[in-house]
Amino acid sequence: MADAEETIVLAEMADKYGGRRQALKKVKEHYTKDTLNRLAAQNYAQAGSAYFALTEQGLAAGRQAKRAVSVLRIFCAEILGLTQKETAGHLQTLLGGITPALLERYCTLIGHAYSHKIPEGACCAQAKAHNAETVLPLNQLPVGVDALVIYVQTSQRPELLKLYDLGIHPGKTVRLQQLYPAYIIATEQGRLALDNTLTGFIFVQRT
Repeated sequence: MADAEETIVLAEMADKYGGRRQALKKVKEHYTKDTLNRLAAQNYAQAGSAYFALTEQGLAAGRQAKRAVSVLRIFCAEILGLTQKETAGHLQTLLGGITPALLERYCTLIGHAYSHKIPEGACCAQAKAHNAETVLPLNQLPVGVDALVIYVQTSQRPELLKLYDLGIHPGKTVRLQQLYPAYIIATEQGRLALDNTLTGFIFVQRT
């Protein structure tokens, strides 16, 4: 089983190289000798005197790793509101205890692959079949209908992080009260006005 550091390396290698052989010297410029040796010892990779390549087992693990890393990076940015630097450190912690069930929960919080460019998992396909139509941008929510915030695309609009302090973040209930001249949103903490563009980055599910 790959540890957090190996998972990140597998994800990067699967994305960059796939199953192609790469010059060992080039690979060593990006990854430590110790990490490469551990991958080879677990049959995730083959290392010759001058080349390095993922095995079929390593490529399969790399695809899974890419999905996990992609989901958790979006989770750190959009749900936790972390910077890129903070995410790098937090990612190690999250990957250290990730399980398939936990990964599905994180994926649900960010809105699955139908709202982000991430490798699709079983939970994404199931959500698309059953829930996709119920998850919609806040600016498409009918007036007077309560809805649960599912995710906020802060990676697209960092200024939306400020909304977390105003009660608009995953798990909170909101209601669209007015459309013109500004969108008036009722939250558990009060009311606020947003323009149409920003409300398009807030995704909700009717309750």
